[in-house]
Amino acid sequence: TREHIVFEANVLKEHVPKATALLGEMLKPVGNVDSAKSAVQGMIAEATTHREENILEHLHDAAYLNTPMGMPIKGSAESVASLSSDDVAAFANSHFSGDGVCVAAAGAFDQSAFETAADTAFGSLQSGASVNPSKAIFTGSDIRFRFDSLNSARVAFVYETPGYGSKDTYPLMVMQAYLGSHDSNTSA
Repeated sequence: TREHIVFEANVLKEHVPKATALLGEMLKPVGNVDSAKSAVQGMIAEATTHREENILEHLHDAAYLNTPMGMPIKGSAESVASLSSDDVAAFANSHFSGDGVCVAAAGAFDQSAFETAADTAFGSLQSGASVNPSKAIFTGSDIRFRFDSLNSARVAFVYETPGYGSKDTYPLMVMQAYLGSHDSNTSA
């Protein structure tokens, strides 16, 4: 997502140490950056063929004009093409550091085996340079894309909320539950 990167595995309890080790391997820089760039560029190209389905990308762009929060999650073809192995390594070193990673497990597992596996997989993470992301300033604006050939429309709106640290978080959650949600599989 725009704010978090999560690597998750759902495994049987006897495989928790192996899954934890595998998740730790995922934090290591990519060996073949060109191959990964090609895969991401393919996803970007595929997404551009379905612009009407990218409503949340458009919504973030309108809500957070000219800030990182408004940029597409996958990036642009130009931004991905310009990445080097050094860029990927620098990102990994600054974001996948001991002070920026949380390791958790829930369910049926041997706690001692998990702790040992987690210490082996993640214990060598260095303290990273503190990442100071640009502030995402909620702007609010309007973006419209017309696809007159389609038989339906996708409409979304967003409003700024105070965030999880606010005393208003729980009333907002109750309000959200009260308003309900829309099932995209229904026509009403």
